[in-house]
Amino acid sequence: MNLNLKKSEILLTSRIGFEFEFYSNYDINKTVTLLSRELNKKISIETKAHSDFKPTADHFKVEPDMSGGAKLIELVTGSLPYQDARLIMIKVLKWIKDNGKTGERCGIHMNISYN
Repeated sequence: MNLNLKKSEILLTSRIGFEFEFYSNYDINKTVTLLSRELNKKISIETKAHSDFKPTADHFKVEPDMSGGAKLIELVTGSLPYQDARLIMIKVLKWIKDNGKTGERCGIHMNISYN
């Protein structure tokens, strides 16, 4: 690693993917419609946890996450450039605050990679 790189340069070369676990105040279809509109991303509804569908930067997925009971939802993003990932995180956390909730079995998992 080049120790002369600035922190901002390191962040700007990263790619970040998220897995948000939360409970929604709405059914799955309404949740996806609202999140898709908020994030300006296509979101597929998967029927099982750890489905084979691989999200991209433009096409996310929502699937059940039974670790928190039958109503726990997991939103999985594709790998995003840092600047986009930061905005997605802010928007999703605000959406959950306004339209859902979290609990002890909820979490955010981040996958960070660098070229």
